[in-house]
Amino acid sequence: MVRIIGFKVRMNAEGDPFNALIVQGSVELVKSQETGLFYAIAKKASIPSTFDDKTCESLIGQEIDGSVQKAECDPYSFTNEETG
Repeated sequence: MVRIIGFKVRMNAEGDPFNALIVQGSVELVKSQETGLFYAIAKKASIPSTFDDKTCESLIGQEIDGSVQKAECDPYSFTNEETG
C-alpha cells in the first residue's frame, strides 16, 4: 500500500499546469554500509493526475494498492528552459 501525502503543481511541455500526487510507501529498515546500524526510510514518488487542487487535497491520507520501487531506465538528457 502507498499513502497519498500531498500534491505539487507541475508544468507540462506546453507550459500548462497539472497536479502530481505525491505518494509514500511503507516504512523499510535499511542497514547502513558505513556504521552497520539500521535506520528507517520510506520511498516517495509522484504520479501525474488530472485532478484539480480541491480533489487532490481531499485525497491526502488515502491509501491505494501498490508500492514504490526503484527501476532501471535508459539514460536521457533534460534541458532546464530557465537556465539552459
